[in-house]
Amino acid sequence: MFAGSFDLEAVEAVTTDDEIGVDEVFELLAGLIDKSVVLREGAGAQARYRLLETIRAYGRERLSTQGRTDIFRRQHRDYYQRIAEDSERDWFGSDQVDWRHRLENERANLWAALEYCLSTPAEHAAGLRMAGALCYYWNAYGHLQDGRYWLGRALAADTRTSADRAKALWVNGWDAMTQGDNSSAMGCFDEGLAIAETLGDDTARAFVRQFRGSAEQFAGNLQVAEPLLRQAVEAHRQSGLVNSLTVLGTAQLGFVSCLLNRPERAVELCAECRTVSEHAGEQWAHSWATWVLGLARWTQGKYRDAGVALRDSLRAKQVLNDRLGISACAELLAWVAVEEDQPAHGAQLFGASRTLWASIGTPLFGSAAMLETREQYEDKARRILGPKAYDQDYQYGQRLKAAEAIELARGAHPARAGGSSATEQASLTRRQREVAELIAQGLTNKEIADKLVISQRTAEGHVEQVLVKMGFRSRTQVAAWLARQEGIDQGSRTN
Repeated sequence: MFAGSFDLEAVEAVTTDDEIGVDEVFELLAGLIDKSVVLREGAGAQARYRLLETIRAYGRERLSTQGRTDIFRRQHRDYYQRIAEDSERDWFGSDQVDWRHRLENERANLWAALEYCLSTPAEHAAGLRMAGALCYYWNAYGHLQDGRYWLGRALAADTRTSADRAKALWVNGWDAMTQGDNSSAMGCFDEGLAIAETLGDDTARAFVRQFRGSAEQFAGNLQVAEPLLRQAVEAHRQSGLVNSLTVLGTAQLGFVSCLLNRPERAVELCAECRTVSEHAGEQWAHSWATWVLGLARWTQGKYRDAGVALRDSLRAKQVLNDRLGISACAELLAWVAVEEDQPAHGAQLFGASRTLWASIGTPLFGSAAMLETREQYEDKARRILGPKAYDQDYQYGQRLKAAEAIELARGAHPARAGGSSATEQASLTRRQREVAELIAQGLTNKEIADKLVISQRTAEGHVEQVLVKMGFRSRTQVAAWLARQEGIDQGSRTN
């Protein structure tokens, strides 16, 4: 019955019946391992098992001849449906990273369970329920295209008016909106709201408003978006429902507040969201609230604070493998880099973020306002660096692997072949060149501050900017580069 690998708990749940009890499973499984019929991967509680495809096909054929395939396929589906529903119920808490690993491990079996549901008419309703229950898996881990595929099939298979259909519609709309496909999202929200009104489903109504509010925001309709999000947040509060999505709604309201140039209100909403998340040990909604806080600080012109918030958000998103969030963090950090006189770093981040967005959908959720801001920053970096240098840095960022792009966004440049580029050297300001020379002399941050008659914090900022611009990770690398440059200059004068 299993696709891919499986664990002992799954075997106990799926393969037991009137003839085989749970207490017999381990001994039977061990016997199959001894005969190399089943392969074991790992050890102890982390052990997983798999069958060679030829053996699996043979086993299915034998089971079919006994007329028992449907019994065990249904037990397989029941088990993995429970996992999907448990992941949604338990998501709001400190186990999000564990759920990430578990769902990724069980991906092939989840797919097999969904396929069974959607290829068996009597099981279509179960498939619709299961696809909706995987809402966090689709969005938080960047499986948007997979989510839209399974949700689309489930919605086409079971067209009856139901609470599960209303939920699947707003989840599908959320995924479509996140990819920048607003027209498809709006269709889902329209039908979802109509079903919610018919059934008197207040929960579905609130979630439709929440995600439609964001869709209207990305379409540029801020005056429509803000009241929808506000109504959703108020409805969640009145219902007493607290989970990652209701908390996210507060951050979404903060997001639209930034675009309405109300950053102070956004900061307040982010603080509320972060407090609730921290109390529960929740990371995902917290990381989005921190991202919105970074956007709010950028809106206020507090670029250093914006960078701190965005890098904090990025760290959490990296742990969760939130590919959408990682892309969004890299994007805004590029804006901050340009504002902080780091155009080369900004160009690299623009290239990296474009590659990251490609695995998700349209950059910046298709938001016209944010895409326009991106273009303005790209133009500014290109003017400062010159077209050729800008393209070199952009292409460098574009070629980075995801892990390297994350390190770049966090401020640590992956090493380049041939050392730092002329682009990075030329982009140092006069003051940063002075700081580089003092670093090369072995001065500490405090000594640099005393030498230049500036605060130690300002000196630390200059040192960080020099390291980031030049793609170095240590002060020793700065000294070595400066020595090489002085050698080149002396050689030029001698010639």
